[in-house]
Amino acid sequence: MTAAIDALLAAATGAWPAALGAPPESDGARLAVHAAPAGARQRVVCSVWASRSARPTFVAKLARVGDGGIPAEHDALRRLRTWGIEHTPFPIGLTTVDGAVAGIESELDGRVLRAWVQERARSSSRWTPLGTISEWLERLHRASARPMTDEEAVTLIDEPLRAAGIGDLSGEEIVGLQRLRQAARSLRQVAPLPVVFVHGDLGTTNVLVDQAGRLSGVVDWETARWGLPLTDLLYLVDAVVADLHQSAATVHRYDLQDAVVGAAIEGSRGRSGMVADWIPIVRAAMLAGHASREAASAAARGVVRLPFRSRLRAALLDAPGSGTAYAS
Repeated sequence: MTAAIDALLAAATGAWPAALGAPPESDGARLAVHAAPAGARQRVVCSVWASRSARPTFVAKLARVGDGGIPAEHDALRRLRTWGIEHTPFPIGLTTVDGAVAGIESELDGRVLRAWVQERARSSSRWTPLGTISEWLERLHRASARPMTDEEAVTLIDEPLRAAGIGDLSGEEIVGLQRLRQAARSLRQVAPLPVVFVHGDLGTTNVLVDQAGRLSGVVDWETARWGLPLTDLLYLVDAVVADLHQSAATVHRYDLQDAVVGAAIEGSRGRSGMVADWIPIVRAAMLAGHASREAASAAARGVVRLPFRSRLRAALLDAPGSGTAYAS
């Protein structure tokens, strides 16, 4: 363990950016693992304290050589820096430690959103983080938005909605899916969507907030990619609702979406060109993509429960003809 700490400190010191202040000292350094290998990923995430620092100096993520997730996250963090997106880790460097690839990044302050939400499950202030995160996502989308290509439209919209029709759908669900596919074809002619840079896994354990519930950090960018506007927010809303249900809080899923997503639409219409009719289509495409990956993973692990598939079926039943169900 000492050798690993020394190797990580040496790599961090050699690549330490001036923006983070003085480089760490090795005297009295220590390491704490806070995410051990899970399933096929076989990754370790740890915090490293240099010298007698009261807070972690940096985070190190280690995986087997050939695992592309850590280099991909490093590239995503560098891209976010070029756009001036705050509340993201500073990518310090990549190295190898005992045959494992290691990504080194700055530590962010805050606590995970899941803990904050569950503690305040019955409080009227529990939606504060979603408002600040929505504003942060709008800044990211404004910085990264570009026109969608025909190939991207097929990959991000057509293929997920086509895959959504495979399986045990009811007649009503099939009708809802047909409405969304028809609406998507029409909207692409009159109100085309841009593509934006998305996190891809914006759950409540990847969002950090301060004591007041304001956004303080977004971590774990290894699944970042080009995608559809609002998919991160819609994914997060579902995750918050799931956390509230686990806390025995009574909240209707679409009540929460109407409040948060409706506000996000009003704030982004003039910025991204997105109209409200896209919202149920984007949500169905997002859920269909996650449901497809969920099914493949569940089959490999022998898991029966498929929450994303269940959410997708509910979304198809609620599919409106005009798309106004999620707008304010």
